[in-house]
Amino acid sequence: MHGWNTKSLQLRREWISLQAGDSVLLRGARGLRLEATASPVPGEPFPLLWLTEEGELDDVFLRPGDFHVLRGNGSMVATAWGPISLRVLTSAPMATPATAPTADLSAPTQALPAQ
Repeated sequence: MHGWNTKSLQLRREWISLQAGDSVLLRGARGLRLEATASPVPGEPFPLLWLTEEGELDDVFLRPGDFHVLRGNGSMVATAWGPISLRVLTSAPMATPATAPTADLSAPTQALPAQ
């Protein structure tokens, strides 16, 4: 079997559209701001984005219009509960990280932007 998508992928996009059950993984992304907005799919239930950060005790849930600044520098997984769009931005001027945040596609995840 081939090792497909075993390397990190770095992309730059304005918004990432997620469908229910889609997940994305960010690594080394301390200080990035995640913004959620409704996906343009009429008649769908209210979407929700579930964020889990490595080393943090509480998960974060974002509805369209909400945002969250990542606190840790470990892995963060975002999972869509309904169609939702995600935007990843730098939050504020900060020291340059030793490594750029990346999207890991070794698991079935959506491509993710890295700033």
